[in-house]
Amino acid sequence: MTATSIILPRNWWLMAMAAGLAALLLVVRSPSATERPVTPLFPGFDGAEITELRIETPMDEGAEPEVVTLVRESVDDPWKVQELYGAPGNANRIGSVLNWVGTMTDLDVVSRGATPVTDYGLGEGEAVKVTLRRGHTSPGEGPGLDGDALSLFASPGSGGGAFVRLAGEKRVARVPQFPLQARGPLSWFERDSLVPLESIQIRKVVVTGSALAEPLTVTLPDRVMTEFVDGSGTKIPTAVALELFRSLRATFPDDVIALPDEGLPAVLEWEITPAVGTPFRVVFTDLGESAATGAGRPGKGFRLGSDYGVVVNPLALSNVMKALEAVRNSVK
Repeated sequence: MTATSIILPRNWWLMAMAAGLAALLLVVRSPSATERPVTPLFPGFDGAEITELRIETPMDEGAEPEVVTLVRESVDDPWKVQELYGAPGNANRIGSVLNWVGTMTDLDVVSRGATPVTDYGLGEGEAVKVTLRRGHTSPGEGPGLDGDALSLFASPGSGGGAFVRLAGEKRVARVPQFPLQARGPLSWFERDSLVPLESIQIRKVVVTGSALAEPLTVTLPDRVMTEFVDGSGTKIPTAVALELFRSLRATFPDDVIALPDEGLPAVLEWEITPAVGTPFRVVFTDLGESAATGAGRPGKGFRLGSDYGVVVNPLALSNVMKALEAVRNSVK
């Protein structure tokens, strides 16, 4: 047997395998081997056009569902929580819901009506109902419908996923996420500080109000955070001034309250001038009990120009008062 007669059979098998693979590629790439098109589960839906998102979460039997209504005047405006007197909504959380609805496709369908929707927890009164509208808001009338409204039911599935069906349909889809765990209006509130600025972003603070014998000013003369002065030009230790700024940044709300039409008395009023941007004012209307120790009931505050106030943690207010007193003592 020659060397050639040993090698040729092996080459023959290799050539046959290559030919088979080439033929398979031709079949896969041929126009007749088309893939099934993927279509959105809700054709025409565009989350960027939505101006109202209403979430109704069922409660115990006999109780009314818990409702959260998130609205914006137009697609370019910020979201607001209607049940919280127009307080800002959490844009990231709302965006995740809109994206969740928009990415569902017909490939997610697991039942076309053969199985009762109640087997998936999607019966009315047991599932979360989500209504989305695209439109406009008329002054004093709430969101007005201008186009389509989309209502769907959703219930959590295993592994963090969810079952979803369109209202009035029996078709059920299963999707990987369930971004509706948050319950109650406060869960959809953008819980930002009353003074949402880092220390380096603050150029000047002026404090007035009945809690002070005289106004107090803290100014950063230049952009180098090494020297602060009061209204008379007296130097304020850098660490003392920065602690006041940090304490203001920590005034995060625990709750949202309505403001009366007649307003509330300003126990402390803060005029904040940012290094970049428009000056704004924050009012503390109530410092709470035992603000010096952080004990007792929380205080209240609001941004001027808003229709709502917030309840601030008493410890946060205590730290503000301590930092303010330290500034006053440093310039005596």
